[in-house]
Amino acid sequence: MSERMSSEEFRRLLKLPPANGNPPRPQLPRPIPKRLPAPALDGKAQGVTGGGNSVAERVRVKIKGFVVRPKDPDNHAGGCKALIDQLRYAGLLEGDEPWRIVLETDQEKVAHYSEERTEITIIYP
Repeated sequence: MSERMSSEEFRRLLKLPPANGNPPRPQLPRPIPKRLPAPALDGKAQGVTGGGNSVAERVRVKIKGFVVRPKDPDNHAGGCKALIDQLRYAGLLEGDEPWRIVLETDQEKVAHYSEERTEITIIYP
């Protein structure tokens, strides 16, 4: 005489998901990320670098675009993001957080497209 297995027993034996289609989810503990507070820019708070950096202690990055058709200031500054990231990847900047650098952007109109260029000046404290 053969024994008959229920469909749930069969699924458990073959390690199939339950009949409702949803596999059981293991309950894993979720680690809570440890966030460090951003240091204040006035140099009074303690932060990642051991203390907030005043303007005199931060790296000054000047990006000046020489262009035929100057952009809106916010467009020019927004377009500098990729440049600053590449300076960071190249190791020229420790980071691009506001407590590490002072960013200055400027544009100057030129007469011909052949004169267009971007000048980057990095001044370390």
